Amino acid sequence: MAEVAEWKALNSRKLNQPSSEEVSGVEIRAYTSPYDVPEAIRVYEYPDKCHFLIEFKYIGGEEAVIPSIEDGYIKLWLGRDSRRLCRVEFDLKQYEPDAVYGIIDKLSSEPQSPPRQGNYQIAKEVLGSYFRSFDFSECKRLAKLAE
Repeated sequence: MAEVAEWKALNSRKLNQPSSEEVSGVEIRAYTSPYDVPEAIRVYEYPDKCHFLIEFKYIGGEEAVIPSIEDGYIKLWLGRDSRRLCRVEFDLKQYEPDAVYGIIDKLSSEPQSPPRQGNYQIAKEVLGSYFRSFDFSECKRLAKLAE
């Protein structure tokens, strides 16, 4: 069973950076919908210290989630109706963090209705911040022992 975790607020304004493109000589700046930008993150760490479940909290409260992508030791849950990325579960004894990014990129490249590429990229950025703050050396050591 995972350790109980508290929600940690995220800076939604900092996360929601505009993208810009030029159309017919006019620069257009677009932001991701505020409903697609996570307000908070909660990280559950399982007893082996290398297995995690990360949840994202959005404006509008919780919604039913469905497991949408399973790739070995990585699982992504999307909101049943919104298709936002709500949960990510992964085992770092089996995969490097880059593998998690790859699965999110794969999801982002698939046609979505409604489009959620902004949500997936922001969630990936939040995960990257978390990964950079974590020491994975113990997970790598445990992975070598398991071989």
